[in-house]
Amino acid sequence: MHAADRPSPASKPAARWDPPAIDGYTRSERAPGPGIVQLEDPSDACVLQLTRSPLPALPADRSRDDRAATEDALDVSLQLLEGAEETARRDTTLTTDAGPMAAREIAVTTSVGTQRAELRMALRASAADRALVGLVHICPAGALDEAVWDAWVAGATLRNTTATTF
Repeated sequence: MHAADRPSPASKPAARWDPPAIDGYTRSERAPGPGIVQLEDPSDACVLQLTRSPLPALPADRSRDDRAATEDALDVSLQLLEGAEETARRDTTLTTDAGPMAAREIAVTTSVGTQRAELRMALRASAADRALVGLVHICPAGALDEAVWDAWVAGATLRNTTATTF
């Protein structure tokens, strides 16, 4: 396929998530913002989220390193969580319709109001897809179930993407 035959990034459909069914969780009637799919478990006050937001286009003479942009996004997210303490950071893989996509995952303890909370987050910035995508799990301290997090990451599928490795 010649470059002229490829759809332009502007005409490409936006990345979107297909959430998996997770026992005990129901889809929220009102998402907390655009591009967010949220599921809640009222029995333990835990929340699962799938997020996506656009990355701005860069001038043709500049490129973006996806790994560095992903790390920057994680760092900014931590700064926005007042009193957050990062307890782990590692590579992970997201499921997409284009195949496995490399991403980064962090574990965090923080406070939400006066309550301590645990958070897991997996993010990926993709210049090719002009998107920042992520998965989030937030629970009161002691309530986060790693099996639920693992099922969320493994079962969520990202559509309309091309990125795979960093």
